[in-house]
Amino acid sequence: MGPEPFYIGGREKKIAGQNDYAIFPIQPIYSLSRENSMKKITTLLSLLAALVAFSANADVKLQDNSKILGKWQVTHEALALDREKKPLHVTWEFQKDGTLVTTGEDARSGIGAMNIPIKYSVADGVIKKQISPGREKYEDCAVVEVSDKDMILKCKFLYFFMTRM
Repeated sequence: MGPEPFYIGGREKKIAGQNDYAIFPIQPIYSLSRENSMKKITTLLSLLAALVAFSANADVKLQDNSKILGKWQVTHEALALDREKKPLHVTWEFQKDGTLVTTGEDARSGIGAMNIPIKYSVADGVIKKQISPGREKYEDCAVVEVSDKDMILKCKFLYFFMTRM
């Protein structure tokens, strides 16, 4: 005889097959032999590992900065690819000398358009860009998609959706 099934409901544990009725009838949830459950766990872990490996290779690995050079309109940002996109009015210009010029307008300050140059480089297939000017702290931005007209970057906390100008 196999292992005893798990039970839910009621306060008393009834033996399967008894004719007594409880206020809350006790029903078997699931009964698995140890070998069957190990096979299912192994299969699920294998599928999960394959999914992680597939999604890790989904990013575009850059060899150099040739695919990203030029001016890009950052149209939206989002927490994830499938989350709500917040519109932006910013441009990024990737220059050959390793400078990324960010041009934007802060409506709250009333200063108008600002140009902020920061450093960037391409290494290990990703863009390493300076977090703020004057600080030598960098963040990695992976290129999720790139074409002649559009690019999606995945940085530490945000996805940036861009169109070439």
